[in-house]
Order: sequence, then C-alpha cells, then structure tokens
Amino acid sequence: MSEQEIVKTSLVEICNKLGYAPVTMTQRNYEHLSQEIEDKTGILISISTIKRLLNGDFARLPQTATLNAISTFLGYKNWQEYKMDHLKSFVSETAIDDKIISKALLQARQSETIDIPPPAKKLNLKWVIYVAPLLVILAFIKIKSRPVFNADQATFTVQRTTSNDIPNTVVFNYDIDKVVADSFFIQQSWDKNRRVRISKQSHTLTDIYYEPGYHTAKLYANDSIIRTISISIPSDRWFCYAYDIKPGNVQVEIKSTSYLHDGYLGFDTIDLIRNQIKTEAEPIYFQTFFPSKIEFSSDSFIYKATVRMKEIKPLKCPFIVCEIFGQNGSVYFMSDTKGCANHAAVHIGNKHIPGSDADLSTLCGDPFQWTEYEMRVNADHLIIYRNGQEVYITDIKSNMGKITGLGFLSNGICQADQVSLTTPAGSVIYKNNFEQVK
Repeated sequence: MSEQEIVKTSLVEICNKLGYAPVTMTQRNYEHLSQEIEDKTGILISISTIKRLLNGDFARLPQTATLNAISTFLGYKNWQEYKMDHLKSFVSETAIDDKIISKALLQARQSETIDIPPPAKKLNLKWVIYVAPLLVILAFIKIKSRPVFNADQATFTVQRTTSNDIPNTVVFNYDIDKVVADSFFIQQSWDKNRRVRISKQSHTLTDIYYEPGYHTAKLYANDSIIRTISISIPSDRWFCYAYDIKPGNVQVEIKSTSYLHDGYLGFDTIDLIRNQIKTEAEPIYFQTFFPSKIEFSSDSFIYKATVRMKEIKPLKCPFIVCEIFGQNGSVYFMSDTKGCANHAAVHIGNKHIPGSDADLSTLCGDPFQWTEYEMRVNADHLIIYRNGQEVYITDIKSNMGKITGLGFLSNGICQADQVSLTTPAGSVIYKNNFEQVK
C-alpha cells in the first residue's frame, strides 16, 4: 500500500470515528469534520483539502502539519507513528499479503511429503513472532470489513409523535429480517453518539430529538449505511442555544420567558445566568427557526436581515453568521471585523470560500453596529449586499433542495431585526419585524 493510500484511509477512519459514511458526505458533514480536527489539534484543514484527500485526488503528499493533524486526531503522536502502526501499512511493509501467505501455506503443504529435518527452535520463535501476528492482523482486517448481504431488502420509515414540540419523540419503523449482517444500528443524525443498536426481534425504535432542524437518520448494518431517511423537526418559535466548541461537549438551550427585547430577536446576559451558561469557555451562541411547512426551493430567493452583536466578554475577533438551511446543505456568510477578515467566509451548497483564500474584507465591519445584509440567490449566482452596497458575488452550481430553516450564529449575543425571506416574485417565505416573536 502506498503512502497516498494510507492518507486516504486515515480520512476514512476519521469519518467512521465521527459517524459518517464517506460516500454520502454532505457539505455540513465536511464542515463538522474540519471543525472537529481544528478543535482537537489546533490545525485547520480546509474542506477542499479534506475532499481531495478522502477521494484520493492528489499526486503529492499533503504538508507535514496536515498529516500530523490527521494522525493526532486519531490518537497518534505524529504521522510517522500512525503510518508505522497502521495495520495495513504494517502488512505492506513486511511484504506479506493474502497471496504471499497462501503461497507459503501451499509450500508448507507440499513440504509435508518430503523428509525435512525439523526446524531449529529459533526459527519456530521467528515464525511465532513475525507471521502469527500478521495472521491476526489479516483476520482483524477481514472482520472489520464484514460483508453485508441483502441490504436492498431493508425498509426504514419514521414518523413524529408531535407536530412541533421540542423535545420531539419520533418512531422509527424498520425491517431487517432478510438482511445478513452481524449488527444493526440506527443513528438519528450526524452525531455518532446518537447511534442505537437494534435487533431483528423488534421492528420499532423510538428516539428523542432535542433540537429543531432537518436531520438525516441512518440505518446501519455492521459499519455500512444501508438506508437513510430525512426527518424535519419543526419549531413554532425561535430557539436559542449555547454551544461549547470543545469536542464531546453538547449544546444547551437558553430558555427565556421571551426572546423579544425592544423590538429585536435575541437573549440577554440575565438569560445566561438563569440557565447557568458559563461564559469563560467562550461558547458559541446561535438562534434557529424551522417552519412546519417546507415548500420553497433554495434555487432562487431574496434574504434580508438587520443584525448586530452584543459582546459578553472581550473578544479579539467578534463575528456574526447569517444562515439559511436547506435539505442538502446551507448558504451562509460569516462577517467579522476588518482586522479579522481572514476569518470571514461565504458558503453555498458544496462551495466554501474561506477568508484565507479570498478577499472578503468587504463583508466585514463593526459587528456592534446595526448592519443590513441581503443575499440574492438565483440558479447561477449568489450576491451579497451590505447596507445596500454589493460586496460579494460568486457563481453556484449546487442544489440545496427546499429551504428548511433560518439561523444566526455568533461568539457573542446576536441580535436580529427585520428578517425576511421571499421569492424573487415577492411571495413571502418568512418575514418578521420582531414586534412579536413568531
């Protein structure tokens, strides 16, 4: 196995570790994977790089920092240690594979008819030390890649028990009686911690969604995804959350008697205190809204929002993200201060433009002042306006499906006013001036 193949395999291992199937990765999955690596290693690997490595679309090895970040994420000190310890690499370096072992066994069988003196104990010891572990390794590899049969015979459906309550219990119905595999699981979203083991003796599983959104549930046989199904968990109001970006931490809902303050959407520091949100860890705060009806396409729309940020604690790079969610991805922009324009970003579908690769300073300004942003999306382009001035344009080629929700994200308290989402013809998808929160 070449080192390029080992690199690709390492990305597959990371996907599996995070509960993703490499062949069905979405843009949101790539974003989460990149963020998880950066959170754990301090090294940012761009989404485009992750895609190239995962697809094996590279002729030269990545930079050492990238390789070390990958191996550190997988629990190794550096890339060299990962490469040397990797099972398949070990088999390759010792020049023993299935064919060589088969040939050795064949020669051993043939030698049984020849009167050959018994080998010295030293040779027996060498056989035990070198060959026996390889046989164990090969057996492990074969077990890890356990085959699945009759996967096309599986069925997988879901229904909600309530219309728009949070938490929301859903009922999964499945039939895996004809599928041949060692184990089966249902995973309700991208979070591998939400994977539940199921059996053929039962055809129903109930689970709880604690946040609104458009989720993709997966039916696993062994380590393979054999069915996926979309689940819309709508909300009849805006929800606010605090999220610590450190790996393993979960988001906490910021409960409030009202998210309405002087005609704008948001929460305040009193809400943080009441919900025992610790601000010293610099959590991310976000607000989301997911309507019950999903009927408008993301191919063409006009989005407007007036936003500003309230600082909770001193920040070097305060930012605000305005996002529109779709069935197959999202469109958003990240605005920062002029001095932190390197952190800005524009994203739509499977296209991501980081501030490190493009000049996005025109998107940025003073996040503490009310700023009107507008996004116009049509079949070919995304155009972003800031206070009525066009500041960025890019071509688009992907389809995110129907619009499923709206969101704001910030490392402070994001306050929003006059949010609207319409079709180019003027049909209202969502509109709110927050005189009364809906």
